[in-house]
Amino acid sequence: MSASAYHSPAPMTDYFLARQAILHPDKSLAAYELLYRRAGTGRAAVRDDLHATACVIAHASLLGIENVIGTCRAFVNLDATALMCDFVQFLPRDRVVLEILETVRATADVTARITELRRAGYVIALDDVMAYSDDVAKLAELVDIVKLDILATPQSGLPRLCRRFKAAGKKLLAEKVETRDQYLRCIDLGFDYFQGYYFGMPDVLTGRRPMLPTEATMRLLLQIVKPGSSAADAEHSILREPGLTATFMQLVRDATGIRQALLALGRLQTERWLLALLHAEEVACMR
Repeated sequence: MSASAYHSPAPMTDYFLARQAILHPDKSLAAYELLYRRAGTGRAAVRDDLHATACVIAHASLLGIENVIGTCRAFVNLDATALMCDFVQFLPRDRVVLEILETVRATADVTARITELRRAGYVIALDDVMAYSDDVAKLAELVDIVKLDILATPQSGLPRLCRRFKAAGKKLLAEKVETRDQYLRCIDLGFDYFQGYYFGMPDVLTGRRPMLPTEATMRLLLQIVKPGSSAADAEHSILREPGLTATFMQLVRDATGIRQALLALGRLQTERWLLALLHAEEVACMR
């Protein structure tokens, strides 16, 4: 059944996503860090880290991950709450690096969750390291990449930090590189990756998406997780709401209809996607 049998086209709204290049020592492109933006210009103005992460996931998915990062990987920031949310695993494990923010403490729950995600195949990075604290020591054992804030780290202690992480087999990413001299010093210190204004400012991507009534999205999520519900039930609910119909067709670009989009995503990934949408609309986390 076509969407037009139920409703007129959904109203649209603009959305934004920033990306900043992460480079190899020879300045060739290695990855992008994906960053929250509320507008096409200016800084992030993040008020809630969970909301920001959900927006990054939702907007990168709607733009198409291949359109955003090409053949590279995407670094995506996670605070402690986002880390524990299941919607993080909507991200393709072979295309992303999960970046643990500096505010995250090495609790038993956090270390268990990082271990779970690594076993699932995700690459993990530790963000904004400036010193070797107890939390950094515990988390560094579980991650693949350590990002060192070279502006905030005491310059006398930077070589020692590099040697310690290198000896533990970690890849090093120099962030906030702003001058050629800083870049050359980090080359000498053996950094594997580089990021900062010296190489370029973040660029902002813009798209248009359907406006989504929170109540309709919540109802669909509850129906998806309800035991015994079918793809036909979900399809019927989506087709009744113009925003959801247009969003699913935008998300799964090669689908010929809502039923095919649902089958392509699968029940679990559909549930994760709806959770990300709800958080992007600043709804409280449901787990």
